[in-house]
Amino acid sequence: MDMQSFTLEFEERGDLELVAARLWERLGITGEMELKRLEDGRWRVEVWAENGLPRGVLKGLRVAAG
Repeated sequence: MDMQSFTLEFEERGDLELVAARLWERLGITGEMELKRLEDGRWRVEVWAENGLPRGVLKGLRVAAG
């Protein structure tokens, strides 16, 4: 299995939730995902994807949320 892991951080919880939904629902990413609030008030999503991500997906997520 080709596992990939990555972390994204956001200022707003809504942006984090939008990206998490896109990963699961639109892109069909499987694996584990952890959403948490950081001490400084920002939000972090940590992803351990079981399947490989299509090229350019992370950049596209950043643009969509920002």
